[in-house]
Amino acid sequence: MNQKKEYIDWGFHCPACGFRFLNNPPYAENGGASYDNCPSCGIEFGYHDDALGISFAEWREKWIKSGMRWSSKSLDPPDDWDAEAQLKDLISESNGLE
Repeated sequence: MNQKKEYIDWGFHCPACGFRFLNNPPYAENGGASYDNCPSCGIEFGYHDDALGISFAEWREKWIKSGMRWSSKSLDPPDDWDAEAQLKDLISESNGLE
């Protein structure tokens, strides 16, 4: 059984998929990665992007091609989770993507 979590919008979103309920910023002001995973798309900040050299755009494309499924095996998505809507919000907020 997965953990049911109350998601709070702390103002930190995933730059790869647009998920708005990250507990920490993906990167600190000094540039250090959080090494947290986005429960939506699964990217690990500091590993997939920095260590493996996968851009957010490349990760996003992979996630979209795989069906935009919820990535976390231990947390359920928010009740109203909508992958397409969060991606649309990310695109509109960034005036296009990398």
